[in-house]
Amino acid sequence: MSERAFVLLFALLMHGMADSAPAEIRDPTRPPRRLLEAAQNQDPQQEAAPPRLSLQSILVGQGRRLALIDGKLLTEGQSIEGAEVLRIDPSGVEMRFGDKNFLLQPPRTGMDPKRFESSSRSTQP
Repeated sequence: MSERAFVLLFALLMHGMADSAPAEIRDPTRPPRRLLEAAQNQDPQQEAAPPRLSLQSILVGQGRRLALIDGKLLTEGQSIEGAEVLRIDPSGVEMRFGDKNFLLQPPRTGMDPKRFESSSRSTQP
């Protein structure tokens, strides 16, 4: 291929690329357009869902109420992932997220806590 033919071919290719260049260069760090539109169309009054928390254990004793939630030991009044601990008792932990209350229940162990409470009281003098 002669040098002149090469230059002509190169010029034609460059001209074709210039015509097909996108009018707008897309920012690779920007979320896809469909996600941006969905976020803009969300109702601002729509409340966020409460976090998915796992109650692992409850400790209730004299003057002490503790709950182990997602590996964090909490007392009444403390918060985890935006949810506040309102009340801790042997049947579960009452939580508040925003203006909604919900109950975390302990994992099933096969042991009835009420039966345990009544038997421990009967052995005390």
